[in-house]
Amino acid sequence: MRIAIISDTHFGDDHSQMVSKAVLNKKYYEAFRQAVRDRFEKCDYLVLAGDILDFSIASYDEAYKCADVFFKQIRKDNLTDKVIYIAGNHDADIWHIVQHQRHVINKIANHNTPESFQHSVAGILDDRSDSPEKCKGLTLDGVTAKEDEKKYGGMFLDGIADGITFYFAYPNLYIITDDESVLVTHGHYFHPYWSFMGELVQRIAYYPYRYYDDDNDWKLKKMLRGIDIEKTVQLNFPLNQFACTGIGQAGILTDKIVRRIELDVKNRELKKVEKYLNRLEKVTENRFLQLLLIPIKGLVKLMFSIFRDWLIKKIDDMDPRYNKPFFQNNSDRIKKFYEAVLEECDSINENNELPFKAANRPLPVPKKIIFGHTHNPTSWKKPVKPFSRGPCFCNTGGWLKEKNKFEAEIFFYETGKGFSSVRIEESSR
Repeated sequence: MRIAIISDTHFGDDHSQMVSKAVLNKKYYEAFRQAVRDRFEKCDYLVLAGDILDFSIASYDEAYKCADVFFKQIRKDNLTDKVIYIAGNHDADIWHIVQHQRHVINKIANHNTPESFQHSVAGILDDRSDSPEKCKGLTLDGVTAKEDEKKYGGMFLDGIADGITFYFAYPNLYIITDDESVLVTHGHYFHPYWSFMGELVQRIAYYPYRYYDDDNDWKLKKMLRGIDIEKTVQLNFPLNQFACTGIGQAGILTDKIVRRIELDVKNRELKKVEKYLNRLEKVTENRFLQLLLIPIKGLVKLMFSIFRDWLIKKIDDMDPRYNKPFFQNNSDRIKKFYEAVLEECDSINENNELPFKAANRPLPVPKKIIFGHTHNPTSWKKPVKPFSRGPCFCNTGGWLKEKNKFEAEIFFYETGKGFSSVRIEESSR
């Protein structure tokens, strides 16, 4: 088995170093193509670990035009004919579209009643030498495989480049080898915004249930129990959807305001942000403060001024995407996500319909995690181990130019040779 893994190409963003404005960046695409060719002639699977298309900053047509260029080129170069797509936060709608097609559109087209969405579907690539043949290759938990060679294909993206079959997992893909189990995920649930709703619900909407203690006596315990991967996705769906397509498809709001503010925040040029906050203060004063008593007006204006100054400073100081502070600042939610991963592994291993369970070949707990999202690459040879008892982390970096540079890490796996990675980078110097 031969696998290549990348993430964060952000098709639709003008700062993408792979494809921008529907034009292939030949220099950096060639660096990607050559890195793959140096490992093997052709990938069995190209794994895309999220933020491939960018619906949060680009319209659907812009994002798909750029993706079309990339996928047709990799098909022309015969780099792969199988893609495993794991959506991230900027392209979460890809997963929602797949679910809508499978559980609503296809059902209605066949005169059947629509079904509930599967909010999460784990992908498993089993390459253990002692696994039975029926266990090897890709398995999607909770999805019935087809009899033909495409197995799980036939979804909408298959039409973007003739000869490429797309498979979709979310938010996790497990790669099992003779030596280890590796989890591939985008990593947005490690970040505050994308996990905020789940954390909030767990804190305020816990419910009591009865359980046996060690003395065989019923006790009352308050908590929201069983937060696995699927519930994590469900709880965080509203804000994730808003920040993905909710902003990216907002027409003039996207083009004239959101894009400019995003670029200014990235470059730490905050004059426009300050201008909008000052206008908000005036609107608040004109529309709402006139309803308040005079002493309260002064207090509210002072509070807003303090909030504005605090927010500007917070944005100016904000740089949570780099390894040491990233893991320090997000340690609790990363641990919670890993606990949800362990729940998912248990659930998969209890599913008697999966081929490797029937063959008594359970899914091992992953000890290494490959993720993206932060655009800060970490190589396979030098992973980060933030928790003494937890897994190691490697990062794919990203193909966006930020602060006049970009750094991407391409990960590879080959049977008998294990994992490796290579850095693609460029700076203004």
